[in-house]
Amino acid sequence: MDGLLLNNGLQVKFPPQMADSLVGIITPNTKVSIFGNPGFSTRFGQEVRAKKITNSQTGQTLVEQPPTTAPQPPNLNNYSTLSAEGTAQNWLVGHRGEINGVIISNGTIVKFPPHVGEQLASMANIGNTIQAKGFGTRNRYGQILEATALSVNGQSVSLQPKAITSP
Repeated sequence: MDGLLLNNGLQVKFPPQMADSLVGIITPNTKVSIFGNPGFSTRFGQEVRAKKITNSQTGQTLVEQPPTTAPQPPNLNNYSTLSAEGTAQNWLVGHRGEINGVIISNGTIVKFPPHVGEQLASMANIGNTIQAKGFGTRNRYGQILEATALSVNGQSVSLQPKAITSP
């Protein structure tokens, strides 16, 4: 877990070392207050990099701390081939407002590189039909996959980076 989607549409991101502590103080539908660095707001949403997250009901607060240990490489045994299909419920953005993912109607988070989001910017809407295949993981918080194949409204989306041409 590395973020929250608030009812007001704000997409709150936080460092992975905060995840275990955060689930100890909030649950879905908990009213929270966020202090952090807001990104650019676009029609797709706005990311806020949280520095402090407070449970408004209990007053419990989590403040960003630097990691106490070096980050561990991902455990590849936790990843598997996944696919998902549904309608776009929320487009996800990075700090510059670039589209980098989508939450679909079955709750799956589909992630992709920002250059893919550039292709989608003119066609991305809530309610788009999304089909994705890739690799990812499932846990008690849901399913997330990194797309290796993606289509929006039946139209295949290229996941290959644009070629750089020299003059």
